[in-house]
Amino acid sequence: MPTALTRFFPVLAMLTSGVSIAQGVTITSRSPFLPAAGQEAAPTEMQQPSKIEWCGVMEINGELFFGLSEPEKQRSAWVKQDEAGQSYFVRSYSPAGPTLTIEHQGRNQTLRLKEPKVGALPPGSFPAMPAPMIGNNGVPPSFNGQEGDEAKRLAAVAAEVRRRREQRAAAINPESTPAPQQAQPKQP
Repeated sequence: MPTALTRFFPVLAMLTSGVSIAQGVTITSRSPFLPAAGQEAAPTEMQQPSKIEWCGVMEINGELFFGLSEPEKQRSAWVKQDEAGQSYFVRSYSPAGPTLTIEHQGRNQTLRLKEPKVGALPPGSFPAMPAPMIGNNGVPPSFNGQEGDEAKRLAAVAAEVRRRREQRAAAINPESTPAPQQAQPKQP
């Protein structure tokens, strides 16, 4: 519940601030944003358009796409010639140069295809590859130390794969597969 004092203090603050201005306290007439007296304003520099690089060209379904990038802004785009709605507008392309004329921020610029930087790495920049592990008989060693068991296991897996393939073939086309041979009793 507001009391008389809580209503009084905001009113008092407003009145005293108005009284101090009326008593001769003035607001400065010099703007801190203007140059000091006797100095000229520094010339403002026009913002230079960002550097645009033409990185590549590709053809998809008979249409040419041009790869343009702005490394300073870390953005790139693939643009078709005379395609509206992009920040770049490709005016013309000359494969003889190769040169590309674009419009960006209201200015026409002629770009040359950026040369790729491909070079060999110095020797020793990568660690040497370890030699492959080969056992005594030219077979990679097994980690459990039982090479014979591993060979038996692989043979069993191969036999199981063959058996399942035969079953699958028999299920698909039962007429073409021969029935298993039953032992015939010998005649005396």
